[in-house]
Amino acid sequence: MFKITISPRFYETDANGHINNVAFAAWFETVRLSYLESLDEKSNLSNSVWLLASVSMDYVMEIFYGVDVEIEVVATKLRNSSLQLKCRMHRNGELIAKGSATVVYAGEDNKPCSIPNGLRRVIEREVMTIHQTHCKQGSSPNE
Repeated sequence: MFKITISPRFYETDANGHINNVAFAAWFETVRLSYLESLDEKSNLSNSVWLLASVSMDYVMEIFYGVDVEIEVVATKLRNSSLQLKCRMHRNGELIAKGSATVVYAGEDNKPCSIPNGLRRVIEREVMTIHQTHCKQGSSPNE
């Protein structure tokens, strides 16, 4: 699991003082890109290109300016050229949003291609660890 903490900025609020939904999407993008960059570091690659194929988000609870938000992302499904990610956002331990994204690995021509073996091994280890952890807890990483 990969985590970051974000401190909401005042300009991310709307007229009612809520954090705007657009900020949630930007924060999920931030954690997703940071996670993908960390995979490059672990597999000794640089500048991998991932294309966003799909994204969804469920807003669970409104939040306001002034409290840090913890965002986590996990890889849940690995295919030939794509990777499914699940994200969860918490404030003070409470779930405030959850989402998923599918990214596709792209070659030098920016067209989908197979994920390189070294990178694939790193992701496989992470997916296996997540599934083992959830099995022990009696839950699913897809929740």
